Amino acid sequence: MLLEEDKNKVQNELTGGTFVKTLNGCMLRILENSRPSDMFLILFNLLIQVQTTDMKFTKATGLITKCILKLAKVIPSIMDHLNISDLIEKFNLYFTQVIKFDT
Repeated sequence: MLLEEDKNKVQNELTGGTFVKTLNGCMLRILENSRPSDMFLILFNLLIQVQTTDMKFTKATGLITKCILKLAKVIPSIMDHLNISDLIEKFNLYFTQVIKFDT
C-alpha cells in the first residue's frame, strides 16, 4: 500500500507545476550555455520534425518557438558566433518543407 501511495505522489508531482518548472529551468540553462548556432539548428530541426508529422504537436511547437525567440533576442550580442550560412540553409529548409505558400 505504501508503494502505491508513493507512486501516485510521484505521478502527481510529475504532472504538476514542479515538473514543468524544472524542465523550463533546464531548458533555459541549456540555451544560455550552448553554442547559439548549434541551438538554432537543433531547434529548427525539431520544429521541422514536429510540424511535418501527421500529428502536429502544438504544445511542442509553442515551446520550440519560445526557445527560438529567446535566442533571437540576443542575436546582436552573439552575431560573431553564428554560422550564418548554416542558419540560412536551415531556415530555407524550414520554409520549403513546413510553410506552404499559396501561389
